[in-house]
Amino acid sequence: MHDWHLANEIIRVAEEQIKERNISSVYEVCISLGSIKEHGEEINPDNLESNLRLLSRGTVMDGANFTIKPIADKGIWILKEICSR
Repeated sequence: MHDWHLANEIIRVAEEQIKERNISSVYEVCISLGSIKEHGEEINPDNLESNLRLLSRGTVMDGANFTIKPIADKGIWILKEICSR
């Protein structure tokens, strides 16, 4: 459930950037993910990726690859890059 909440936030931020840049098709979204705990549970990168794929359905990110790179920072995620066609 915590992975779903974070995935929803990432999709929201990505959609804002996509709209600002007037992008019509995305093939990759790159995210840096530090150690994040919500309600005592660690965010699992595999679950996060699955939820990102589910939440991106019907958007310009539908079918995009979500690349999640672990970083040493705690409590942080960064939307590093949105690759468009």
